[in-house]
Amino acid sequence: MPEENDNIIPFREDMTYDLARDTLRIERRHLHCVQVVLQSDSPGEKERPQAKSAFIGGAVIELDLRPEGNKAILRTAQGEKRISIASSAPEPNRTLIGKKRNIIEIGEILRNQLAGKEALRTFLRSPPQERDSLVVSYLDSIVHRLAQEAHLLPPEASVTEEMKMLQQREDFVYGKDYTGLYDPVIYAPQKEEERDVEAHEAKEMRPSAREQRRNNMQSEWFVSSNAIDPAAGLMIYQAQRRKDADVADYSGNREEAGAWFKDKDKA
Repeated sequence: MPEENDNIIPFREDMTYDLARDTLRIERRHLHCVQVVLQSDSPGEKERPQAKSAFIGGAVIELDLRPEGNKAILRTAQGEKRISIASSAPEPNRTLIGKKRNIIEIGEILRNQLAGKEALRTFLRSPPQERDSLVVSYLDSIVHRLAQEAHLLPPEASVTEEMKMLQQREDFVYGKDYTGLYDPVIYAPQKEEERDVEAHEAKEMRPSAREQRRNNMQSEWFVSSNAIDPAAGLMIYQAQRRKDADVADYSGNREEAGAWFKDKDKA
């Protein structure tokens, strides 16, 4: 266990970097409206509905930097998406960290010549500094937006929207705690070993190359023969194929290409 912890670099309580897996892990908690109360902002003012909120459940987002080149994998419990990590354009006011479409742009965040994916990897592997908090905050925001745009996270309602929905419930009462309405689970991507097992099982379930070739051959055209004068040895020929390779071969399961020929080569 200590060895495992040695591989983890904490940036915040909800953001860590796994050295062994070269993967950034961000835990996003969901903020929900759990109670609506009547309150006034100051004495003498009319009371009005106000939302009380709490963090309940959420999702884990992983940014896997192991793919080669400038590629990375964005991963959640709902799937994964390949993205790019590129160097920002070198200019007087160079972007330190930004987003363009499905690309994370990284400038000289280490105050040296490194940029792009290599700069991000080096940054994550370095001991966190207090001055790095702004970069960490931007990185968190960009990864979250990319995951949302890739539909790797469920849609989140705002606290205001949830307050209105609570007020429309038949059992609504001011001051009542509705925490139990929300899913408390923090959904994380499958562990690597589990993904490996699933990939192996999927491969095992695929038909073998020989079986695939046999199935393909069953649906290919072939020449069918029909004797018109068995005594004289006269035959006619026609190109046919099976309509459904999974059904037994019989006349009703055959597709005919056209006319019958006495010459087999013409058929």
